[in-house]
Amino acid sequence: MAHSEKSVSGSSRGGSVDQTEAAVRLAASLDARGQTAAAWDIVSRLLAAGNRATSLVVLHARMAPRHARTSKALDLILNALATPAAGTSPHLSSLHFCAANLLDELGRYGDAFSHATQAHALRRGSYDPLRIERLVRDWTAYFTPATLRRLPRATHESPLPVFVVGMPRSGTTLVEQVLASHPQIHGAGEINWIFGLWTSAVSRLSHPAAGLIECLDQFTKSLANDLAAEYLGPLQALSPRATRIIDKLPMNLLNLGLIAILFPQARVIHCLRDPLDTCLSCYLTDFAAGSEFGFDLSATGHLYAHCHQLMSHWKQVLELPVMEVRYEQVVDDLEAEARRMVQFLQLPWDPACLRFYENDRPVATASSAQVHLPIYRRSVGRWRHYDAHLGPLRAALSGNHRDVTG
Repeated sequence: MAHSEKSVSGSSRGGSVDQTEAAVRLAASLDARGQTAAAWDIVSRLLAAGNRATSLVVLHARMAPRHARTSKALDLILNALATPAAGTSPHLSSLHFCAANLLDELGRYGDAFSHATQAHALRRGSYDPLRIERLVRDWTAYFTPATLRRLPRATHESPLPVFVVGMPRSGTTLVEQVLASHPQIHGAGEINWIFGLWTSAVSRLSHPAAGLIECLDQFTKSLANDLAAEYLGPLQALSPRATRIIDKLPMNLLNLGLIAILFPQARVIHCLRDPLDTCLSCYLTDFAAGSEFGFDLSATGHLYAHCHQLMSHWKQVLELPVMEVRYEQVVDDLEAEARRMVQFLQLPWDPACLRFYENDRPVATASSAQVHLPIYRRSVGRWRHYDAHLGPLRAALSGNHRDVTG
């Protein structure tokens, strides 16, 4: 029996470990598709049978606030953390993240922040601020109006891709879900194919040691078209009848210079949210693939400030149509913002966008639970509950870029 398949207490109870894990995976899949009643039924039956597998307890904790079971879920999480085997569990950090978010729901903000800090201590990131600073410096120096005039563009003229970019936890998943509820728009989720095109470019130019700027200096129209086709073919295959397909990888913000060359007819939606709320939400989130920056508020603030700086540069020099969408405005007036986004994508309005929470497309991000609920306001101004802990974040935001605003 693999260690990762065991419960914290060493026994799943109420069924074999393999059966439990299969049932939990099914419930998680159903929940990601918005089939919350079916998912909750599976979770409830397993718990009623006495099963306390860690994966089950964690999934229950993530679903519980939507079913008015927050206190019960917190009891299960704290009991799991108190077991002797908890210290050796590979899920220990996730248990602390669950505790943090349940305590936040209950208004126990100091305890919530403490558990988030413990979670990050178990999963330290390796954020390199110098790498981010160098990348932002290089791109802002290289991508000038003069350079962009001389760089070749792909000639395919496909309007298919829509790039939704911004900091993680800035509302990118909500924007995608609203738009993907339109019958002519497909939401592809977070795909990292643009980053792969850099590798392909280096390979095609036969310069393994070449930097990205050296690659750009050697671009030809033929290469631009080849790289664009390498992306557009698989993208179109995701939804052959779609008029627009959304690539919602937030950090494609770093790649907008390349995107402008390969997809000159693309459209970009830049998601913004109050910087304190954005960075705090990153800190309190258990990212499925981990986070190299979220483990530390100073690192998150540093990344936010430099993304803000780079995005400001892109908006000045690129010819791509870029629309700003602020999370707070979406929450305040969903219909107005949804109509504005659909119009930006040059499509007719469809009221299905207002019922985005009914869309059963799978959502594989940390916001999967939220986008299957109607719009709510409790995340706006959330930072005020944690103000006593945000000194390092404020310092990072103001020290790295003075005009960062919400």
